[in-house]
Amino acid sequence: MKHYEAVVIGAGPAGYEAALNIASNGLKTLLIEKTKENIGGTCLNEGCIPTKQYLEVSSHIANLSFLKELGVDMELKSFDIKQLQKRTKELKDEIRSGVLWLLEQAKVDILYGSAKFIDENTIEVNGETISFDKLLIATGSIVKELESIPFDGDKIISSKDIFTLDKLPKSITILGSGAIGCEAASFFNGCGLDVTLISKGNRILAKEDDDISKALQRSFKRKGIDIVLNTNIKCV
Repeated sequence: MKHYEAVVIGAGPAGYEAALNIASNGLKTLLIEKTKENIGGTCLNEGCIPTKQYLEVSSHIANLSFLKELGVDMELKSFDIKQLQKRTKELKDEIRSGVLWLLEQAKVDILYGSAKFIDENTIEVNGETISFDKLLIATGSIVKELESIPFDGDKIISSKDIFTLDKLPKSITILGSGAIGCEAASFFNGCGLDVTLISKGNRILAKEDDDISKALQRSFKRKGIDIVLNTNIKCV
């Protein structure tokens, strides 16, 4: 049975950074993640990195009409979303390889699989028993599915499904006006879709300062995004 002074479950930004810091202090460290493709967590794989790539593309598309007003007529002949997906995957792979290099340099061991507890100082991964002195759980989060609106992968999709769309729809309704919902609204609006953004509260970006919320709401309305406040969806 292998023994580690520290084990970290989850290799997202919290997990792999923690593993790097722990290992840099001289502790024998193990980092556990389901698969190599999951290294980097939500931020790298279906959050910050791909979102910013998509927003960059949609911002250029949205600016074409403004440039035309200034005398620069640049026609959008097509938008190949599959090419965007391909380039985004290449970007994620490049960043992930950098994370893996840092872990290797810090001498952090990596084990792919799901961990389960045997007792307070022992876990099992892929049939292998591992003991530890300290353990950090950094398993992240999953997309919340509402009972009345289950995902079907077609008409009703989650935020991470945005990055696997084969083609853009003509319109989209986004339930939830936090950071992720607002980023999705920006992307689809920039690509020319009819966008409706629904918030159960009385403003969008409810966790941010009121001034930020109001400024973004004004910007969205100027861009033609339909914002519906104080609303809950009961069924679809």
